[in-house]
Amino acid sequence: MDEGIKEYLAGVAEPRYSTYRREMMLRGLAKLPSPVFTEDYFARMYFQNNMLLPQISRSRNIARQISGCMEVLVDEGRFDEAKALADSWPKFCAQIANENDNLSTYLVAQAIAPILGDTATDTYERLGLTAEAEHNRDMLKQVIAIRDKLRPKDETAKTIQKQKELEIIKHGGAFVSIMLPVGVGTYSVAPTIADLAPSRQHEQAVVSELMTNVLVATMLIIMLFGGLRAWFLYFYRKQQKLPLPIMILPATKALLCITGYGVLIPLLVYAIYIQMPFSGREYNLEYLFPRLTGEYILLALWLIFIPAILALREIRKRCESLAISMPTKKERAKKTWHIFFLLVIALVIWCSIVIFYRFDESEYLTVAILIFLAITVSLFVVLYLRIDRSHGQYHSTVSRSLTPIYAFVVIILAGIVQPVLMYQEVNALRSDKIIFSSSNTMEFTPIETSFTKAVRADFLRAIDQDKPTPPAEPTDVN
Repeated sequence: MDEGIKEYLAGVAEPRYSTYRREMMLRGLAKLPSPVFTEDYFARMYFQNNMLLPQISRSRNIARQISGCMEVLVDEGRFDEAKALADSWPKFCAQIANENDNLSTYLVAQAIAPILGDTATDTYERLGLTAEAEHNRDMLKQVIAIRDKLRPKDETAKTIQKQKELEIIKHGGAFVSIMLPVGVGTYSVAPTIADLAPSRQHEQAVVSELMTNVLVATMLIIMLFGGLRAWFLYFYRKQQKLPLPIMILPATKALLCITGYGVLIPLLVYAIYIQMPFSGREYNLEYLFPRLTGEYILLALWLIFIPAILALREIRKRCESLAISMPTKKERAKKTWHIFFLLVIALVIWCSIVIFYRFDESEYLTVAILIFLAITVSLFVVLYLRIDRSHGQYHSTVSRSLTPIYAFVVIILAGIVQPVLMYQEVNALRSDKIIFSSSNTMEFTPIETSFTKAVRADFLRAIDQDKPTPPAEPTDVN
């Protein structure tokens, strides 16, 4: 025990306390490439999260052992040594809190302060040092007040704090709600709506990229089904020695009309719409979920069906001039309604998956809905690939002719829309000062760093340790 106390007091006498975890973290981060996209930032956060902090539990153990040593020293009559330990606890807590700007490290200092402070107060009283004991009580009251400020017990204060944090979460992205430190709304470092804008923009850009990928995949599947259907009809008609299908490409003017009305104009209108105040883009995805779902579905249906409808007009005109047998309007309408009905069922099932999964994560329910979705898609595929023997040449011609139209739409989405969204993602990440950071720090998020500094300053003032400490030695990360 004597040797341990000696080492402890020698450590407390030092200006700083370091476990060299900061240096190890900085060396590891320096070896990672500079972050550009979301996955790069996640890699850095994953690395930081997996850097264990064993000194946290060790600091707690030291606090408990020092408390026990104070009692033992008083019982043994070693009053000077007991007083030295009692005098050391504010400096020890300050050393831990000042090691880095990590919130977990500060919370350890805040947690061990009452443990050491209560024992030190009892020690002072047993030694007859009434003034020191009273001063200790005042410091502990301030420490507890800081703790209660972060986690208020009063219902009114708790409600006010929750409202402030909900307001921040409402205007921030999903990662803000996950990574936001508890109690940040009670300090001036709480982010404003303008500060949260990059977080929202990043989240919306990533979701738009995802939906663009889904739309491109859907069109590729439609092209695949169209090719299979044309292939089936081609070999069927070849075996029956019937006229073979052809590929009809629209004229330049018609192609510009299809591209403009079917793709470019709706995308331009949507891009202008999301910049308007009534688009609701000042809120995060949780609040925008119903609206965004409807917007993406309507935009996807437009980009899938309108180019096909405009192209079909040109294809039917050419088929009439070539005397190719075509189904009547009634037959076309009947098949269109069948396909539309199956698509509506598929959309309803998809929405049901999303809604039910948000409120009930039962795996049986999810499996059942997925089975029904698979059956619906299968029926759609069978209906689409069904061979119409009476108008096989027309249907095969349509399938072959729509493939280049959808390929052109995919080129626009993948070659223009997706790079724009990726640029918005990168720009939002670079502008974000709340969650994501490209600098090499031990802290998870910039908001955590700012919050830790603010609450730590109050804590150090409470324990009379707010004097400037010497800066940490620069770390060579090469």
